[in-house]
Amino acid sequence: MNNKKESAKQLLKTVTAAADRISSDGFFGCVEGLKHSNEITGWAVDASDTGRMLSIGIYADDELLGRAYCTENRADIAALLGRTAKSGFTYPVALLEIPARLQGEQAESIPLVFKIEDASACLPFLPGQEVDLKAVGAHMRARSAPQSETQIRAEVDRYVEELALPATGDAKVKAIAFYLPQYHPVPENDEWWGPGFTEWTNVTQARPAFQDHYQPRIPGELGFYDLRLAEVREAQARLAREHGIHGFCYYYYWFAGRRILERPLNDMLSSGSPDFPFCICWANETWSRRWDGSEHEVLLKQEHTQGNDIAFIRDVIPILKDPRYITIAGAPLLLIYRTTLFPDMKATADVWRRICAEEGLPHIHLCAVESFGFNDPYSIGFDSSVQFPPHGISASEIAASLKGLDKDFEGHVFDYEEVVQNELVAPQPGYKRYRGVMLSWDNSARRKNKAHMFHKATPAAYELWMRAAVQWTRDHHVPQEQLVFINAWNEWAEGTHLEPDVKHGRAYLEATMRALSGLSEWQTLIQYAQAKGGLSGDDLHDWLAEIQARFAHAERIEAHAQRLISRNHGLTDGGTVMSDTVPYMMDFLPLVPAARANFDRIGALAGDMKVVVVRRSADLFVEGWCVHPEVEVGNRTVSYLVMESLKGKGRNYAPIFGRQVREDVVVAFSGLSASSTRYSGFRAYVDITRLEPGEYRIGIVQVAAESFSLNYADGVIRVV
Repeated sequence: MNNKKESAKQLLKTVTAAADRISSDGFFGCVEGLKHSNEITGWAVDASDTGRMLSIGIYADDELLGRAYCTENRADIAALLGRTAKSGFTYPVALLEIPARLQGEQAESIPLVFKIEDASACLPFLPGQEVDLKAVGAHMRARSAPQSETQIRAEVDRYVEELALPATGDAKVKAIAFYLPQYHPVPENDEWWGPGFTEWTNVTQARPAFQDHYQPRIPGELGFYDLRLAEVREAQARLAREHGIHGFCYYYYWFAGRRILERPLNDMLSSGSPDFPFCICWANETWSRRWDGSEHEVLLKQEHTQGNDIAFIRDVIPILKDPRYITIAGAPLLLIYRTTLFPDMKATADVWRRICAEEGLPHIHLCAVESFGFNDPYSIGFDSSVQFPPHGISASEIAASLKGLDKDFEGHVFDYEEVVQNELVAPQPGYKRYRGVMLSWDNSARRKNKAHMFHKATPAAYELWMRAAVQWTRDHHVPQEQLVFINAWNEWAEGTHLEPDVKHGRAYLEATMRALSGLSEWQTLIQYAQAKGGLSGDDLHDWLAEIQARFAHAERIEAHAQRLISRNHGLTDGGTVMSDTVPYMMDFLPLVPAARANFDRIGALAGDMKVVVVRRSADLFVEGWCVHPEVEVGNRTVSYLVMESLKGKGRNYAPIFGRQVREDVVVAFSGLSASSTRYSGFRAYVDITRLEPGEYRIGIVQVAAESFSLNYADGVIRVV
């Protein structure tokens, strides 16, 4: 709130001159200018009665062009006043009724004047934000120019970018993706697996083992890349950065002084590019032909001796000092994959800390990977641990239920969705743990018919898991320790990769970005609440705030798109297009019977309308009123016209923009608040060319925060 008060003070300073000009009449406010090229915004309050909703007449050359109503709650103005007040207004330029005499070029320099009705005060403009008929006229002329479907889509896309859905989360949680530096040939792999071998060799040879088994996994926009190329590493970092990934955790392969697959990391260190945060994880297990760190057919032996372990820490100290290296409270973050392989890990950790301090690193943050049953970092002198699924997670095996399972399959198939459900309610351990998530898991590219897989993995299920991990991290870690690890950026042969593939494209990256920023799709929000077994307290408050922000955002985009379509059809102000698109919130909100509505006019008929015949080639005019006791109606409130086929061919909807004052409705429903009844009137021209000929009943829909209403007229509409 202090930030809001400071914001309000700054606003007051900005408009001090403006406020002084009208304060003698007891009013404060200003016009803030033209936003998004099609809306005029501002605010106004009556100092003697801040609860009174003001009406603002919009004039040009003493001609009334329209009325705006201060129906919006403005947090900045509320902080300024010290109390909540409906002070803000937003007026679409498209609703201005500009007479012919003011549409010529000579009239374009005439300024707009905003008068507070029932008073002599006029609202000033913010300096440099003045609006005249020239600015308005440019928009009005643009409305008359037909657009192609491609142009309409492009304009909607621009609007979406400008509108920018507000994030309900924060940017403190940092996602770090494990990074496999394997995708380039090395002499050892040539010797063990054949000339030119890389992980891509395994990836391309994978085959489905049962119905709907996703194999092979073919890379998307990055292709079958070679990590010796700097432009590939730059493209990876750019793609990760664009989707909210904070950094990479490179696997570090070190065997008693011998390194392997080191070139991508070495090139990145020596070139300084890409300029992208990173850390390392010592993958300190033996290499074998079974790809699982076992002693079967050993290729590279990992031997932990005091000399080797000291040589390792001295080898990586220059890396830990790189300015891009990820730190926690200033301490470089060093991950160890299998701490149980050390004869005395605690003693080794003490030696490492001493050597680092001697070499100019007073502190290092040692993090143990929770693999092969290990999970308590404090017992070995480490600072933390990190989850590393599929290690340490549980789920039911479902191989027996799979259709078309290969008769030679000897591996295991688990339920990914069950893993997610379990992880959403995972308890907090008694030590510092960084949460880890995996996108899926399927190592059949390496292990063939002895693979371990997690079936039913989807971007939506992953997003649910990632979202829960992000929220858990916010709840349990201080800001400088808010990390979430993702397995993995590019483990293609193990079926877990953020990098785009042919099937999903960037879906996993986009799911990650939504989970980090608190902007999940509403379906994910519903699943999150259900999977958590109910929400309460702050969790419930945050969930409701986020889902309402999502709905409001979608409605504004839908309304903008419909305005563009209406303009393209040549409809007058208030025009809209009938389509089979269901209003965004009606998919799951309950229907309530408390609302009332009436159609005063349909087409050319008024009063008793038993059968109304309309031509599909003409716009359908509708006029009436509707009230919902849970809806505070303003002049910009959107309602929906619905036409339901009497032959069971479904419903069609059209948003109706803008409301009119209906004092008769206020009197008729005196038991309801004025905010629910005053702006209850609606009128619109509806394009019905998409409807099939036939008979329909017509109704009006209003959507509240937690419900919607649907009221039908008595008559029948016959479209011919």
